[in-house]
Amino acid sequence: MGTDSSVIVTSRSGIDQAALLDPTLDLAYGSDENDFELSFLDQLPADGDFGQGSKFYVENTEYGGIVDSVESAVKGGVTTITYFGRTWSGMLSNKIVSPDANTDYLIVSGDLKTILTTIVKRLSLDALFIVDTLTSNPTVKFQFDRYVTAWDGIRKMLTSSNLKLTLKYLKGKVHVNVAPTQDWTDEVDSDLLDFTAKRDYRIVNHLIGLGQGELRARAISHWYADAAGKVSQKQSLFGVDEVCATYDYSNAGADELATETQKKLTELQSQGSIDVTLHDGHVFDLGDTVSARDNTTGLKVSATVTKKIVKIDGGFLSVSYEVGNETSSSTSLSGTAEATVGGHVYYAGAGITLADYTFSAEVSKSDLTAIQTTVTTANKTVSDMSATVGSLSDTATAHGTAITKAQSTADAATKTAGSAVQTVTGTAPLAATRTNNDVTLSVSTASGTTAGLMSASDKTKLDGIEAKANAYTLPTATPESLGGVKPDGKTITIDATGTITAHGESEAAGFLAAWPIGSIYETTQSTNPGDAYGGTWTQLPSLGGFLWKRTA
Repeated sequence: MGTDSSVIVTSRSGIDQAALLDPTLDLAYGSDENDFELSFLDQLPADGDFGQGSKFYVENTEYGGIVDSVESAVKGGVTTITYFGRTWSGMLSNKIVSPDANTDYLIVSGDLKTILTTIVKRLSLDALFIVDTLTSNPTVKFQFDRYVTAWDGIRKMLTSSNLKLTLKYLKGKVHVNVAPTQDWTDEVDSDLLDFTAKRDYRIVNHLIGLGQGELRARAISHWYADAAGKVSQKQSLFGVDEVCATYDYSNAGADELATETQKKLTELQSQGSIDVTLHDGHVFDLGDTVSARDNTTGLKVSATVTKKIVKIDGGFLSVSYEVGNETSSSTSLSGTAEATVGGHVYYAGAGITLADYTFSAEVSKSDLTAIQTTVTTANKTVSDMSATVGSLSDTATAHGTAITKAQSTADAATKTAGSAVQTVTGTAPLAATRTNNDVTLSVSTASGTTAGLMSASDKTKLDGIEAKANAYTLPTATPESLGGVKPDGKTITIDATGTITAHGESEAAGFLAAWPIGSIYETTQSTNPGDAYGGTWTQLPSLGGFLWKRTA
C-alpha cells in the first residue's frame, strides 16, 4: 500500500513542532522489534525543545513512537538527524505485568475499559496513555501469565474475547482502543498469498500431564480433544482414533498441572504447519486472520498477522506484513514449573551421585583413614568433656540452692506489690473507685459537650429517624419542577458573594440561541466554541474545516 503521509515531530512535552519534508522511516511492531528509525534533513525550529522524549507520528495512522536516542551527521554542511526509539507497542513491551505481593498470578475481572485503565495506571503510563470509550466493552475475567510483558499480556487477554489492540497518537496522548479481530477468509484474493502448507490428519488427542511427586503419589492430569479439536476432560476418541502422549511438567502441583496440560493440548490441535507470505495491496491489523486455498489439493491454510513493517521513502508510505505459522505438532512435550514451597535442592558431593531419586556413594581407603583420625580425636574430646561435666555438676548444685532462695524472695515481693496499689483512676466518661481490694467502674451518660453512654430516650429518638434521611440530592430544575440551576457564565453569572446577575442579549447569548443543542457548527477555527460562547461542544471528524456539535 503506497500513500502520501505527513510525519509530525513534537517537542519533549508533546507539542507539535514540525511536519517533516521527505523523511525516511523504518518502523515495525508486532511479535518482535517494536521500534523505529526516522531520518530527515534538519528542519526543526532552532528554539524548539527536541531530543530524548520527543514523539513522532504519522498523521491519521497508528504509526508513531517516542525518541530514545538521537544521531546527528554533518556532511557538506548539511545536517541529517536520525531518531531511534520505541513504537507505542514498544513502550508496552518494555513494561512487565507482575503479580501482586503474596499472590501467584495477577487476575483481573470487570468491564474491559476499567481493566485497561487500571493496567495503564499500574504500569505508570497514564501520563501519556489514555483509554478511549470502547465500542466493544465486554465483561472480562483473565489470568495474566507470570511476569509477562504488558504488550503480550494485554493482547493475549484481548484475543480471548476476539479483540485486537489499537494505539493511536492524538493531541498529546496515545489513545488505547480495541476492535474485533477480522477473519479475511473468502474476502482476500488468494493471489495475495504465497504459502507452503503441511497438514497432519492424526494429531495428539489425549495428553497425560505428569507433575510433582513420585510413583503413585505423582500428580497426573488427563485432557482430551475431540474430532473438531475442542479440548476438555471428556474423552470422545477411542481405539485407532486415539493418539496419546505424555507431558512431563515437573514440579507442578495438581491445579497448575491441569491448567498447563490443557494449554499444551490446545496448542497441539494445529492440523499442520504453514509458511505464508502476504503481498502488498490490502490493509490488515495485528491479530487479523488471512486464509488461502490450493485448488489442486483442496488444502486450505490460515494464518494470523503478527507483525506490520512500515516504511516511508520519497514521500510515500508502504506497509508489509508478517504472519504467524500454525503451531506444528512437534511442539515440546516437557516443561518445568516453578519450584513449590517446601521443596529442597540436593547437591552431590565427592564420591556421591544422585540418579532417579537414589543416592550412591563410593568410599576409598583414604576416606576410611580420615574417618579413623576423626574418631580418635573425638574420643579424646569426649573424655576431656566428661571431667568438665563432673566439675559443673557440683557447681550446679550450689546454684540450685541459690535459685530456690531467689524464688522465695520473688514471691514475697509479688505479694507486697499487690497490696501496695492504693489508687485506681479512670478517664471520663469512665470513672473508677477502689474499696480495699475491690475496684468499681462506671460510665457517665453522654451530654451535648461530653462523651458517654447513650440514654434510653436518646436511643428512642435515634430509632425514630428514617434510614437515609440525610441522603438528599438536589435535582436539576426543569420547566415543570423546582431544582438546582447552573449559570452559563455568559448570559447568567454568579459572583463570590452569591449574587446572580442576568445579562442582556449578548453576543454569546445570541450565538447559543442561533445554535441550540443538537446543532452542528462549522468553522475554520480549531478553538472549541464553548470557550467563547459557552455550552458543551463535541468535535466531529471532518475532511475540510472544523465541525462542532452542541451537546448541552
